[in-house]
Amino acid sequence: MAQQQLQKYELTPPKNLVRLHKESIELGFPDFYPPKSGQDEDQMTEENVKKGFIDSPFVQNEHFSAHDVIFDELKKPDTLKNLGDFMTDVMKRKNETTFQGSSQFMGPTIVWVTVEERDKWLRDLAGNVPLKILARSVPKGVDGKDLLESVTLYRVPLARATWFTKVVGINKIIQRGNTDYTKEWTSIFYHFIRDQSLSHDPDKWRYSILLAKWQFDEQLLDQRLLRFTLEQLDEADHCQTPMWLWLVQQFLSEFQRSRTLMRLLIEIIIKKLQDIHQHPHIIIKLELVVKLLKNMLHTLFITTPDMFVFPVCWNTYKDLLRVVLVDDDSKTDPPNLKHQRERYFEAVRSRNEIFDDKKINPLGMSNARDALDSRMISILDKITYRIDYHNITAEYFRTNSNFQMMEREVSRHIHTLCRWTITPFREGDFRAYSVSTILDIWKNGVSDVKEKLERETIIQSSLVEFLDIYPFGVNGLNEREESEAIARLFGVLTKNGHFSYQRYLQRLIARGDVRPEKRTTERSLRHLRYVKWFAIYETDLHDLNHSINQRWHILYGINSKDTSDKNTTDTLSNIQRI
Repeated sequence: MAQQQLQKYELTPPKNLVRLHKESIELGFPDFYPPKSGQDEDQMTEENVKKGFIDSPFVQNEHFSAHDVIFDELKKPDTLKNLGDFMTDVMKRKNETTFQGSSQFMGPTIVWVTVEERDKWLRDLAGNVPLKILARSVPKGVDGKDLLESVTLYRVPLARATWFTKVVGINKIIQRGNTDYTKEWTSIFYHFIRDQSLSHDPDKWRYSILLAKWQFDEQLLDQRLLRFTLEQLDEADHCQTPMWLWLVQQFLSEFQRSRTLMRLLIEIIIKKLQDIHQHPHIIIKLELVVKLLKNMLHTLFITTPDMFVFPVCWNTYKDLLRVVLVDDDSKTDPPNLKHQRERYFEAVRSRNEIFDDKKINPLGMSNARDALDSRMISILDKITYRIDYHNITAEYFRTNSNFQMMEREVSRHIHTLCRWTITPFREGDFRAYSVSTILDIWKNGVSDVKEKLERETIIQSSLVEFLDIYPFGVNGLNEREESEAIARLFGVLTKNGHFSYQRYLQRLIARGDVRPEKRTTERSLRHLRYVKWFAIYETDLHDLNHSINQRWHILYGINSKDTSDKNTTDTLSNIQRI
């Protein structure tokens, strides 16, 4: 068998690769460089054979810089003058080439026509006749509400109907010099839509809504239409509510641009849901309306949860919002969406309570009944000698929740712990130790050292704040009895490391509460009483003497000769030695 001769390999481009230029073969294909005959690297010169082929760089001097040339020119004294002359010449030439003549734009011709010609023109507008031809004889007298009724009747395409509106608007502006035609047209459109909502014609209503959205995007309508829509939604009965909700849905992105409009929309929807829920016998009949309202509320809550931070509305409808947004099992939403709503609801609830004046002061409860109605008090009342403090702490501070408390909310919880401990409406000396245990579990419930220090700081500042705001006499006890109860609690907290007596004294000094001119104020008298009653726990003798001396100076002043406190301390020391 004869040996087959090897064929010469030729590099060819991919079949789907397009030439750089369809008529030039030399330009070839992008990213394709086949070998050519006569290339420099193919020349068998003595230097190429001995040293190999070295291709010359594209730039002869790759390290060349124009800095020196430009810098030398910039150092010349006439450089700024030359630059100024250059820019002056540029501006002069620009002005010379600017179009100076009057505008040659001519608007479409508006003429008087018969009724038959007008109807034919409108049919052509709804058809495929070019606008260039229709612009030659735009019928006069079709404007305002008649224009909207005509384009709705003939189902004119939205773009062509908007063109017709602009033509009529331009003519109005030219004739009357009305530069605020948008305001006038918005009012006309609003009255037209309101009349359409009463006609009960679904096709006309759908066309009107789509035309409104189109012209709003073309800036022929302004935000007054959105406010008019909210007014109509608020006044609409249950049968008309779905119609206006559909209009709101078309403009939802525009509503979200305004916080005021969004809050009005949210409040209107919640009010309608509240009205329906107050009459259970009509819920079945209005099942579709309820579903549409809930869907709209869910959409608003997921897309713009911050709009629900509205304390006035929240305090009125918070129970209904929880039922609709969190506890509603009628919707078959994905688990992740429902979980997201729960997280958002927790965040919104916390923020609303912060802004609510009744919640800012955690001691605002006027009697024991308010305390018993509190969720936090109810959790603490479950404490017995068999209780698991880890579960109580997790439930009280919601440590198992995906949304952690903010610092202000933690402070309110700590205030409630203190109030629950010293109130005479609860019994048991164990309460101070229970509070100390709960704070210890919460403080050490994180592994991060930095976060643990932050929690320790929050506890200290919250306890000092409690001492600032606690109203004496609210529990029916005299000041001495309440001071003793507070002193017992803070003695336990100080001994277990939750309250620093030394840092408390430093805080009073830094705030100026112990200055001579402020010692007669209510706050200074309050804290001087605390300083005198609180126990000092120091394991180191030097620190103990320092704290005692500092307390003595705070109570009696630096130059005071009162030694009663020192005599009492010495007497106790002698008794201890015996």
